[in-house]
Amino acid sequence: MRSAFTAADEKLALHLCRRAVELEQVRRAIWLGCARKYVAMLNGQTRQPITSLAYFTSLIDEVAQPQIPASYWEHVRRRMEEMEKRWLQTGNPVAVEETAPAEPSPPEMT
Repeated sequence: MRSAFTAADEKLALHLCRRAVELEQVRRAIWLGCARKYVAMLNGQTRQPITSLAYFTSLIDEVAQPQIPASYWEHVRRRMEEMEKRWLQTGNPVAVEETAPAEPSPPEMT
């Protein structure tokens, strides 16, 4: 399903721009939000897609925490892409062993 960029989304984007929110911060919020949404969808908790930029607004401040290393965000992006592929392959909710973190935290080093 594709979603259109609505007037409300445009207004929110303008607000973020005026707040000088960096594009990288928005990108990370989208990765994290999508990862969490895919976890919920794959676990059968919802089938509702994200249809608005507003879905990510609470995450924009969450991802700005300076103690989170940049490498963590690459991990989040990869996991989100893996879950997207899984969702597209199955098209049906199935249990997921791993979940996206409730709050971003650096991956453990092994």
